Amino acid sequence: MKKMLMLGGYGLVILGISAGGTWYLRSQELAKQMAEENVPDTLTPSAESLATPVDMTQPVPPEREKELPVAVRPGEMSVEEIVRYGLGLKSREASIREREEALQQTEARHRLVLADIDGEQKEIEGLVAQARDQRTATEQLLAMAQKERLQTEQLLRDLNDQQKKADVERERSDKAGSSGSVPDLQVDRAANVKKFSDVVAGLSPEVASKMMREFANDGKIDMAAEILSTLEERKAAAILDAMNDEKLVAEFAEKFLELRTKVKVAKQR
Repeated sequence: MKKMLMLGGYGLVILGISAGGTWYLRSQELAKQMAEENVPDTLTPSAESLATPVDMTQPVPPEREKELPVAVRPGEMSVEEIVRYGLGLKSREASIREREEALQQTEARHRLVLADIDGEQKEIEGLVAQARDQRTATEQLLAMAQKERLQTEQLLRDLNDQQKKADVERERSDKAGSSGSVPDLQVDRAANVKKFSDVVAGLSPEVASKMMREFANDGKIDMAAEILSTLEERKAAAILDAMNDEKLVAEFAEKFLELRTKVKVAKQR
């Protein structure tokens, strides 16, 4: 019943609007017709017609009565037409509501896309900052490695010079047949081992392992073993692990056993 009343109300509103429109259009048409009927007669263009005498005996023609506008009322709408108009308005309102919902959904999707773009942009900025930090750290590590490499090369040169001096002193002692220079050579060797052990203790395991490998390649594995024996066990184990050479590590282990045997024999004496 409520829906029927609403549809009847819609029909009455539409009926009133259509009646008003019809009356307005009819009034315009009547006004136009009256304007056409009240057009004055065409004036005679010649001067002779203007000079002709006017017959005053003829009665003056009566004025035309003005026609009043007649209101045209539209026909009454049936219940079916009212229902049809109401349903049309209802369907139009539903379509407008659907369009609004579609626009709201589109706006929500756009907001989600913008949020995803902002998140990805922040993630990219974080990756760029991380890459920048990693590059800085890599440059620092490269600088440290270069510095350690230069130190290692300098130590190797010093070791070679001292080894050459020791060889010269040994040759001199052999030629002279003197035994007094042997303790001096042992003192120099112990000093060199102490010096190199202090340097190796401050190096990273990777750089120290390269240094010990170069000693072994130059035939100075005994001295390298002595240097490692003076270090802490954890430091020496890290250097041996960084070599990644089982054969070389086995040789160092053998040299360690020989050094321990010599130390035990020296203590027994």
